[in-house]
Amino acid sequence: MVIRLDGPDGSTQPPSPRTTTTVLTGAFRASAPRLGTTVDSDAVGERELARGEQLDVREMAASAATAN
Repeated sequence: MVIRLDGPDGSTQPPSPRTTTTVLTGAFRASAPRLGTTVDSDAVGERELARGEQLDVREMAASAATAN
């Protein structure tokens, strides 16, 4: 999963300085146990999909080039 944050007026502005990797990681860890969905497949039947125990958080720099 990749989470992208823009500023208040869109992608031309950076997000708020209060929006740090630490804050986002904490929010994701707090909400992750509540995330999940049930899927049904003819091949395997009904399955519950949820986030596992491992979490790898990496900050990514924005690219200078933008594809249109």
